[in-house]
Amino acid sequence: MDTQHVPPSTTSWRTVLHREWSIWLPVTIVIYLFVNGYYSGWTSWVTPNTAIPLLYSADALFIAPYMQRQIEGDWYFEHVRAGYPFVSTLYDFPSTFAEMSIIELMQWAWPSWIVAYHWFHSVSYVLIFVITYLVFRHWSIQPLWAVIGAVAFDFMPFHHERIPHPYFFWYFIVPLVYAYAWPLWQGQMLRWQRWSALAHMAIFGAIGTFYVYWAVMSSAVLLVAGIVGGVLRRNWRITAQSLLLIGCMIAGLLMSYGPSVWYAQANPTNMPLVREVEDSEKFALWPVALMNPAPAYTALGQEYRQFLNDQGLPDEHNVNPVLGSIGLVVAVIALALQLIGRDTPAFLRFLAVMAIGLTLYAAVGALGLTVSLYVTSLIRATNRIFVFIAFAGIAACMYAVQYVQDQLGASRRWWVVGVAVCALWSIWFDAPMSAGPYQNGTWQQRSAWWEAERRFFVESEQLLGDGAAVYQLPALFFPEGDLDPAYSQMRCFLFSRMHCSHGDVFGRDGYLFYRALQDAPVPQQIDVVARLGFDGIIVSRAYYRTNPQRERDIVAQLGNPILVSDDQTLALYRVQPTGPRLPGRSVAEIVTQSGFLTEEYAIRQQTEITTPIAFWRPWLPASVQYVRGLSDAEVRGRWNDGKSARRVTIKFAQPLPARFRLEVTALAWGNSVGAPVRIDNGSNEVVLRFGHELSQHTVVFENDTRSDTLWFTPPVRERASLQDHRYLSFLLNQIVIVPLP
Repeated sequence: MDTQHVPPSTTSWRTVLHREWSIWLPVTIVIYLFVNGYYSGWTSWVTPNTAIPLLYSADALFIAPYMQRQIEGDWYFEHVRAGYPFVSTLYDFPSTFAEMSIIELMQWAWPSWIVAYHWFHSVSYVLIFVITYLVFRHWSIQPLWAVIGAVAFDFMPFHHERIPHPYFFWYFIVPLVYAYAWPLWQGQMLRWQRWSALAHMAIFGAIGTFYVYWAVMSSAVLLVAGIVGGVLRRNWRITAQSLLLIGCMIAGLLMSYGPSVWYAQANPTNMPLVREVEDSEKFALWPVALMNPAPAYTALGQEYRQFLNDQGLPDEHNVNPVLGSIGLVVAVIALALQLIGRDTPAFLRFLAVMAIGLTLYAAVGALGLTVSLYVTSLIRATNRIFVFIAFAGIAACMYAVQYVQDQLGASRRWWVVGVAVCALWSIWFDAPMSAGPYQNGTWQQRSAWWEAERRFFVESEQLLGDGAAVYQLPALFFPEGDLDPAYSQMRCFLFSRMHCSHGDVFGRDGYLFYRALQDAPVPQQIDVVARLGFDGIIVSRAYYRTNPQRERDIVAQLGNPILVSDDQTLALYRVQPTGPRLPGRSVAEIVTQSGFLTEEYAIRQQTEITTPIAFWRPWLPASVQYVRGLSDAEVRGRWNDGKSARRVTIKFAQPLPARFRLEVTALAWGNSVGAPVRIDNGSNEVVLRFGHELSQHTVVFENDTRSDTLWFTPPVRERASLQDHRYLSFLLNQIVIVPLP
């Protein structure tokens, strides 16, 4: 085993906890008080200021419904008050068992998503500092540098930009994984006695239930450490240990995501919820941006962000603190010197290989594309993987400082004080007080905004009655809507106990129903919502600035609004319900009572392979299991969207006939007019050419393999317009399968 420059014999966790409580406990208390003051105002030292949410915009309005759903129900998966009268589901947005369980426990103590959100965030800072300090001390890094390193990791600048997300709570996983990876790298076998073995497996099984980000990246760290340790020491059992721990994480991940996987199989959607696959590779360029230690509030940081934005790249940056950047440079230099024959600390080489390997995994090793293909395209994991890289940099910096201190000897105490002061200043520089939401003047603005909107929905419920049902216009899909701000209509669900139409996930029944309904004439819309037991209509005027006629038509039918928000952006109209409320009913019952989309729903129930597939309809027949690569339904059909998939996939619920005629009605876009569109079915391949007008094309397939899928590959992909970010090639209007003898 390489013993050169290895940190001294490790310090046990129990020793650190019991004998150094006078160090870590006071610092933990200071961090807790500081975080409360930083985010809630300096009058809120002991407890967070929960008068308003920690953040009230963007992704915070995505996370808050999870909490609210758990307060009102058994779990967050299903709810009848959001997406009324459909049962709003969140299986398509898998969260984590551990995350939701902890939030659930917090809400037993604080039955308010606002309070739970604050405490969730405050506690996370405490937990991350304590775990990081324990790991540094376990590596025998001196208490002073262990404290500074743990604080630097705890207050990484990226965290201040991501407070809408609860994922920060799980960053304590990063030092834990490194604590396991280091002995594997050294070729040391973990203790596998009865209780210790169960503890190892339980820890990594739990990591798998936290979030897919951490499971994937933790697996990369353990895999590199296990392979290097096993190869260098010629001991396959070391690699086997790392694979066993990775297997425990996978098991935990499967348990956490099992309900979502089952739901996706049992309820395939014709329009799957996806992000652009291209983003997976575009976001892979983040590591370079994230390495830049230039906080966004500085002139350099602002110029760098503008440069990224001008290049069409993600403009979030600056995950890495100054100490992390210095440490990465030191670690890479140590690795380079070792390669040319100079002896350098093994610990620095370990951290350098980890940082380089993770960076390559993200930028070159197709982390984003792999996750998009085999997990979900909703996950963009590159910025999270850099948390692992930044930790390696901070650890390298603290170890290097201690190493230099040991070389200088105790007579240079002034040097220690100077370095400590500079390190603490760099942490302050990375996360300045001016960046705090309370300190930068937005607290008062958010308070006024919060109170005004809360008052509007409270008064709406008072006017309409307890538990009233409101139809919201326009119909935006949840959670990442097609108009900005995407999540704003979730406020109805958060501020009141009314049944709100918004809340069903894109591609599911509620979304398809309301998306079609909002395009119907206003008198028909009012008749339908009245039949469904709605008591009112809330119009978000911000979305109708270019189309004020929609609200004028509502006024013509219902009269003037009975309530308007203080900023004039929300208007409430009263509706006299003509049918009973029916939250949580089946789609068939809802369609029957509404009298809307009855023909479309009848076609949806058709399972015959010969049922024509009309792509302009909101629902496709049950003979189609799912479709990928198509946009939402429009008047003439559905355009392929080259950003969500390179080709269009139509998978049927049963194998296609052994021999059949395919009738395709379609048109092409731009340079795709007259260009070859390849259609595949199993081993068969044909080419069709579409014109700029709708036309029907016929081709015969010999389906010897009894394939159940058709693939349409576009010849070229062109950006639709400056406003439309899709990449188009052709539009499918209808296809028909005709069996042949």
